[in-house]
Amino acid sequence: MKNNPLFKTCLVAALVISGSVSTAQAATITFDNLDTSSGSYAQLQNGYAGFNWDNFWAVDGLNYYDPNDPTAIGYTTGVVSPNNVAFNGFADPASFSSTTIFSLESAYVTKARDAGLTHFDGYNGASLLYSMDVYSTTTAPTFVTFNWAGLDKVVMSDGDGTAHTAIDDITVNSVPVPAAAWLLGSGLLGLIGVARRKVA
Repeated sequence: MKNNPLFKTCLVAALVISGSVSTAQAATITFDNLDTSSGSYAQLQNGYAGFNWDNFWAVDGLNYYDPNDPTAIGYTTGVVSPNNVAFNGFADPASFSSTTIFSLESAYVTKARDAGLTHFDGYNGASLLYSMDVYSTTTAPTFVTFNWAGLDKVVMSDGDGTAHTAIDDITVNSVPVPAAAWLLGSGLLGLIGVARRKVA
């Protein structure tokens, strides 16, 4: 059977596919390559860091100062990797999503103006898989461990009327090959079974 060409082809293809599917790609999103010079805000565009973004904005936290809102110190104190932090625009819910399943490992969270809660939801399609309320202050970033898996969307929203939240260094893991590859792999393994039966 080992000399059967069909068996050899199927075995090699199945090994290649299973190896590529099992490898996750870890990444930390820092927002630091966005242009926030001259105090401008940068709206995160779809495709940034491999995700689709809705109502997430970035600002240069290290050089942030708004004379009309001097209490918003969380943009500065929330910087983990210089210089930018992201936040939920207009204090409305913000989200990032992907057509590829991913996991949310961790992030640093800081309230911009008043200490309080930020609410996070993790979805797969219409199914809510996870929810968490995170309490943080304006004086230092709070490291949050999520360990949420099987996601295609994460929503960040105000948890208690304390409005904007600064977020930095979001660590995610994405599965590079879609689930269709598993089906292909299963089909190839089925062919191997057929090849075995024909040889025997």
